[in-house]
Amino acid sequence: MSQGTEFDWMRTVLTRLYDEWSAEQAVRAIQSGEQLGALRVECESVLVRDAGGATIPPGDYGNNLLLGLLAFRTKFPREEGLAKLESNLAMRSAARGDRRSAP
Repeated sequence: MSQGTEFDWMRTVLTRLYDEWSAEQAVRAIQSGEQLGALRVECESVLVRDAGGATIPPGDYGNNLLLGLLAFRTKFPREEGLAKLESNLAMRSAARGDRRSAP
């Protein structure tokens, strides 16, 4: 189930990581700030082209989310990793809804 949120870019990026990056490449990006930066630039251009101009959040927050996607890529097979992302996004959405309805 797709939740339209500010995190939609994560689906595009994780799918691309599974399609085009080996687990070994993902590990190297986790270990190297330079490679993480290069991945971020690559992903931003893909998002502009393929995801309606969605962007990775700026700074450390965006880098931490990107590192989480790299971790999914290294730890889980494709279908399991994508399912875990959907579960994570659903929890984020529910938590945000709960805060909005709180007095």
